[in-house]
Formats: sequence, C-alpha cells, structure tokens
Amino acid sequence: MLKKLCFTGSFALKPTQSAPLSVCLKKWPLLKKEVPRIHKQTKLNSFKKMKQKLSPHQKVAVVLLGFSLSALVAACTPLDSSNSQSPVRIWKAVAPSADEAFCAWFGDARNEILYFGLAPFWSALRRAGGDSAADARIRGPLLLGRFDLVHERFLEPLTMGSDEASGTWDVLVHPNGRLYFTTYFGHAGSVDPESGRVERFPTAGKDLVELAPGPPPNLLATRYRTHPGGALVLLSPKGELRAEYALAPAGTLRAAAKSAAYDPARREYWVNTDLFSAAGTAAGHDARILDARGHELVRYADPELQFLRFDARGRGYLVERSGAELWLRLLPASRPDAPRPQGTRILLDANFLGAADFAQDLHVAADGTVLVTRWSGNIHVITPDGRARRLSFPSVADGLYYSAALHGDRVCVTLCAEVAVACSDLVRAN
Repeated sequence: MLKKLCFTGSFALKPTQSAPLSVCLKKWPLLKKEVPRIHKQTKLNSFKKMKQKLSPHQKVAVVLLGFSLSALVAACTPLDSSNSQSPVRIWKAVAPSADEAFCAWFGDARNEILYFGLAPFWSALRRAGGDSAADARIRGPLLLGRFDLVHERFLEPLTMGSDEASGTWDVLVHPNGRLYFTTYFGHAGSVDPESGRVERFPTAGKDLVELAPGPPPNLLATRYRTHPGGALVLLSPKGELRAEYALAPAGTLRAAAKSAAYDPARREYWVNTDLFSAAGTAAGHDARILDARGHELVRYADPELQFLRFDARGRGYLVERSGAELWLRLLPASRPDAPRPQGTRILLDANFLGAADFAQDLHVAADGTVLVTRWSGNIHVITPDGRARRLSFPSVADGLYYSAALHGDRVCVTLCAEVAVACSDLVRAN
C-alpha cells in the first residue's frame, strides 16, 4: 500500500499508514522504504541547505505542501501525543467508515502483530444518550485491526463482513493459528490471518462478548444478557456449541457474564458478572467458580474480581479491587483434590478510583511479565519476581485503553478513541 507523508509545523517527516492527504507524492523516495518512523527536525535556518539538495519534483511537492500546510495537518493521522520528542506515541489509523466512529477494542498478540477488535459501540452509545443498542441500528463493515509491533505501524485490517449490525469486540489468538472474534449484536466467528478465510458461528447464538482459552482445543465465551441472565459458553474450534452454563441469579438480581477463564489444573471455570435488578438497574458485581459440568462451587462479591486469566499450567492471575485498592492475586497451580489456594497478593494501586476506572484486560508475556491494562491508561507491569511498576499513558477525552502487549522494551496498547494504538518505552514505568 502506498504510504503518505505528514508535515507538521516543525517539519517532521512522518510516513503514515493510509493517511488521507490532499497531495499524493508517488515518487517521493521515502515512500519506497519500509521505515516505521522517520523524524528529521529541521531548523528554519538550515531549510535552504536542505532545499538545495531536493530534486525538481521534490521542490514542487514541498511548495504544494507549504501552501496546504493547515489542511494537511488536519487531515494527517498524528503519530505522537504531542511532538516527535514525546515519550508516548499515539498512532492513529484512517477511520474505516464515514457513517460510524469505530475505535480499537480488546486485543491479543502473536508473531509480533497485535490483533484487535474494531467497534463503534461507545460512540454510538454516547450519541444516543446512553442507549446500548444504538450501534445495531447502523450497519457497516466487520473488521479486525492489525498493528505491527516491530515497526509500530498499522497493517491492513482483516475484513469479515461488509454489512453488519455490530463491530468486532474481543479477539483471541488460538493455538491452531486462527483468530476468534465476538460481535455481540451479530454472530461470533474466526478468521485465518494468512488466507483471510472467515467462518461464522450462527449456532452459538448472539450476545457473546469476551473470549478465553477453554479445555483444549475448545474456547470459552461469555454471554452477556440482563434478561433472563448471562451464561458461560463452551465452543469447539469450529464454533459448535459444546455446552452452555446459565448463571444463577443472586437473589432477585440477574447475572450478566463478563470475563471468563479456565483453570486446567483444577478443571474449573471462573467468571465475573454484572448484576442487574429486574428493572435493568445496575446493582453490583460478583464472581463464580464452576466445576467441569458447570455446577457452581463458589460465589463471592468481595474483593471485586475485575479481570482474570489462567495459563496453560493452571497458574491464575486475578485483578481485584478492595475498596480504594487495586491488587493482583497470583494463584499457584493446584490439584482438584487439594485445598483451594489463596495465593499471594501484589498491591498495584493504593488510590484506585473505582468509580471512574477499571482493570479492563490482563496479558502474560512469553517471559512471564504480567500487563494489567486500565481504562485510564495506567498499565501495571509485574515482573516474574513480583516487582510491580506503573506505565502511565496520557488521558484522552472519551478514550478508554483496552489491551496492552509487550515487545522487547516497548509497550503498545489499544486506545478506544478513534482507531488508535499508543506505544511507549518500558523504562518509563515507575
């Protein structure tokens, strides 16, 4: 795909992915190079020297760009949160639709590519005054975003549909190489990232929100329904409905399933919930542990379980809120007949603003480093020896951070404020 150049007031040359410019320079030499970031800060007093080295074609291009500078700055996709010296760079892709305001959602990484959902849910909800069904009224493309973690640039999104009632919500990279996705208002499915071949799962039903590995080779999905209530869903790699475990009400409150995880050591399912009254009013949260047949074993509301994950060995990672504190609980793998372990807790934040923030996702890197992503852009980095640091990304109006990925000494995170990914050096974590 042809790359285009963005010129800022400081004359920083920035090749962006699919930025809609009013001037297209097909013969510009930089466009032929796969360079992720080029920043050449040029002082005004050295501009004449640079100009003398330009070819006639390049000189014409610079003149055209100079006359159109204000329009170009508005049309370009900015790479940095402030300028080329900023420690945080926010990369933005071109909007996939003129009718809906898509943004980047849950993500999962493999082979140095961050795959993520693209959905207009939040923008539609705000425009409709809080109507959660507003997104389904406008049909549009069904896409799965891709971000190159090595070169920090967007790749062409994968297309799963062109006339859909919902965007893509969660994404799970399966060991079989396929990418599984949910759509909530539509049917879930999977796509081969190499061939682009798509399979949809109509027999699994709708209202599926989040995905997690299940008993191999199956996967888990949560069905988020406030009436009559939610469920934990077990799917085959082909999308066949293996089992569905309805969540029992909490007294008079209905339970909508949010996040789920499978503990392969104890062969148990974990799920957290949103609780609603019969009138549909939010009324709190709880967490449940189910046995291999879906029977409830444990239910608790304090501490609040915000996100959870188990690795292939059965080690658990639970993000918990206790009052104004946010903790990470590490559970060791244990046998089904052994007492349930309490594990160890690591304090992440002693002043957690739970009314305005939430631990949205958790990923464990190949080296054992844990990344906990909060809506606010605070990323907690916990090393295998238990040291916890915080990497803070800038606050963005109406923006929510979703899923972080670690690549070398860089952390990149999806940002639901347009289609955006923010990246920063891990060394900034304090």
